[in-house]
Amino acid sequence: MAMSSTSTTETPDSTVRLLVPSSSSTPAEEAAIELLGRRWVVNEFSNLSSRIGAEGYTCVSYAWGAGRAEHPFDASDSMSDRTMAVVETAIRIEPADALWVDAFCVPREEPARTACLRMMGAIYEHAAKVVVVLSERCSSLVSQVASSGPVDTDSMLAFERDAWLTRVWTYQELVNCNNVRFIAEGGGDVSVGAEDVLNHVGSAMSDYRKAEGYDSFEMNSQLPNLNSLEDLILDWKISMPPERSAYRVMCGMEGRHAAQPEDYFYAMIGALAPSPGHASADPAPHPAEYFMQVCEARGDYSFIYSTGPRAEVPGRRWRPAAADRFEPVFPWSSYGDGQSGTLYPTHIQLDGMWCAALGNMAPAADQFLTRWLNKEGTDSPAQPTPARILRRLRDAGFSGCGQHLEMESGFFFPHSPLLRSGEILVAVATGVRMPQGAPGLVLRQGRSAVLDYCGVGVFVGQVPKSGEPISIG
Repeated sequence: MAMSSTSTTETPDSTVRLLVPSSSSTPAEEAAIELLGRRWVVNEFSNLSSRIGAEGYTCVSYAWGAGRAEHPFDASDSMSDRTMAVVETAIRIEPADALWVDAFCVPREEPARTACLRMMGAIYEHAAKVVVVLSERCSSLVSQVASSGPVDTDSMLAFERDAWLTRVWTYQELVNCNNVRFIAEGGGDVSVGAEDVLNHVGSAMSDYRKAEGYDSFEMNSQLPNLNSLEDLILDWKISMPPERSAYRVMCGMEGRHAAQPEDYFYAMIGALAPSPGHASADPAPHPAEYFMQVCEARGDYSFIYSTGPRAEVPGRRWRPAAADRFEPVFPWSSYGDGQSGTLYPTHIQLDGMWCAALGNMAPAADQFLTRWLNKEGTDSPAQPTPARILRRLRDAGFSGCGQHLEMESGFFFPHSPLLRSGEILVAVATGVRMPQGAPGLVLRQGRSAVLDYCGVGVFVGQVPKSGEPISIG
């Protein structure tokens, strides 16, 4: 799929605020904080791509938590009570002469605040380094990774519970920079690379899975945060923003929490298009609308495979309505180019759609599902195949109604109940794939060649490599 993505070498024109040491020219009355014996102030810089300081700037990634403290630059405001300790830990272990820290560098006034949130991906993309500061409970894990020893179960489970893994911002903070280091409060002067964390924690998870007898879906339900991190770091290693589909990023956001609803969408935009130059510059659009504009400018409509209400506009009833979140119909790790298409005034034409035929399942499809279920499963093969599949979908986070349609190539599980299945058509994506299937749409024939949107679901079975264009109103 050809996406009209903004080049990763572009930089936004907006200014960025950074925390830097004061100099002899800094006015004595300027607001400042004291960190490890140095006085630090917030300065504005006009171009992210310019080298700021001798080594560029460092982004500090951390979870705020519930506690609050008075903001040192504004007594009427507050910030996380972890911030000062986190920043001191970061500059002690990974020294830097310029820092981006959300509590100090995100403007509090509009429209500067919204502009900053929209360019968060670019801020992290152009950083020389990202330093992830975990809580003190993770200090043993960081030490074990640093010593190249095995990560014990207690340390692995402590990492699973760390709040940093549940933030929506974690995704774009990690995938947009090629130099990411992990440290922990109270863990000494120990720093480890993101790839080392993946390797050691992944090995510990594999041992844990074998010891407990879990399949990959049960493992997801037991350790959802670490499973998400594993996918996230793999994404960081193998892909760039133009290669990520909206659906892939929506799945990566599953289970993550946002302090403000708009953070969810701006964090996804940062992972998809660090410099979203083709979307509306107007700060007024709802963040969900802005997210869809960014995706549409890239030629990717895979956000269509989200649950929730749809727009009431004729010709756009397939398009999700603005909401606080876009939940993917099946939040599992996906691959593929995304959902390409062409937008017309009266409908959308989606490319690469496979119209799966209703009917008795063919022997080849039955063999495929049996092999997959026996490989993954710990349940009884005597259970009906749809029930065995649904159990795995549930473990992965599928919240559909539980109905299924038997098809020649597998089973389709709609998100919402189907009242008259005999009149419907199931169209499955070929550009958004999982090893066991793909998301799809429930459609109905209208008065013309344009099909009516009826809902979304997930198909489990073998999906062909290509499909045909279809038109949806």
